[in-house]
Amino acid sequence: MGDPRGGRAAIGRDAGSREAGSRAIVAAMLSMADGFGATVVAEGLEDREQLGHLASLGCRYGQGFLFARDLSAGEADLLLRAQRMRQRDGAAR
Repeated sequence: MGDPRGGRAAIGRDAGSREAGSRAIVAAMLSMADGFGATVVAEGLEDREQLGHLASLGCRYGQGFLFARDLSAGEADLLLRAQRMRQRDGAAR
């Protein structure tokens, strides 16, 4: 539990599967993480079906190509700076 965000669990490609066994395993992982007060980040989300299955099980956070492609450190810095500027501009109105 050394992660400053409260912990992470990686859920692979099977997380979006409709297979009952996979759903049961993912549901158990989410329940255990919740019991420990850990934050779960589903990694490798590639489509809306996976996102929907995970959301239906109570997973609140995810990352993957569904949301954005990989970024270099420089690209990530530019993206975050632009986002902060938009937030500041919105708050100034």
